[in-house]
Amino acid sequence: MDFEEILSTFGGTIFPYEYRGDFKAVKRDIVHRERSKHTTSSANSKAKILLLKAVFETLRGEYTACQVYLNQLKVLETGIDEKWSARRRVYERFNLISMVVPPVIRFRSNLGGSASTIREVELGAPQEFMIPLLNPPKPTPIDIFENALVQFLMTANITSWMSACSHPQFVHAGMQATFVRNQGNVKEIPLPMNIHVASLLGLEKIAAYLLQLQCRIEASGTRLNAQTAFQSLQDAYGATKDVVGMAIYHISVGDGLSSPPFTSPIALNLMVDGVLTG
Repeated sequence: MDFEEILSTFGGTIFPYEYRGDFKAVKRDIVHRERSKHTTSSANSKAKILLLKAVFETLRGEYTACQVYLNQLKVLETGIDEKWSARRRVYERFNLISMVVPPVIRFRSNLGGSASTIREVELGAPQEFMIPLLNPPKPTPIDIFENALVQFLMTANITSWMSACSHPQFVHAGMQATFVRNQGNVKEIPLPMNIHVASLLGLEKIAAYLLQLQCRIEASGTRLNAQTAFQSLQDAYGATKDVVGMAIYHISVGDGLSSPPFTSPIALNLMVDGVLTG
């Protein structure tokens, strides 16, 4: 099982903010695979099921349950393809990042329980986030991309946190000063290159998600209005006639119109009334 098979199981993405896939259908599919005669007799097939279950729990926000399945996968690793060990570490990292940086409020981290995200960056993210993940033996291009994807995600989160402090409406002077001191430590995230690679590999929904991250980063520290900031996202989804993607675009623009780009209406506990209710 490669990354493409994992993605196809969950509607083409592993990111919950994409709102793709039917969770009931996904669960039925995994149960059907688990009950098949081939799965019950093959260690590699059992490993596939455990990994799919783990990713599914991350998407559902059940991070502890995900780790339980990954621990079971670790027990199976002796005697099966060596790639499974590398893949397990990738999804352990993905589960951990998803847990401490919930995607709908990714600008607010729980690292160390601090209320000041920028200070967490100043002190340095926990070591387990920053250690590069090793590629599996004899990796394919898609294996390498899968391995690097979660690190792209963490770097994008850190870049977004830091850039938000330069926004004109960001009023915490102390955190702005911390940003100025530390902005040289934030490397330019090569999202355009990653987007291009994802497209070359045929992972169009992943490419679009990375573009979405890029748009959010660009908006978080500038005065760009929401429509301008996310125009390239609208163009990308429109070109592929991706109706779910267009819905994501409109949600992103709506969030930008309802709140500053370094936060969101959900985090601010806002309820936009009058539009749907009259």
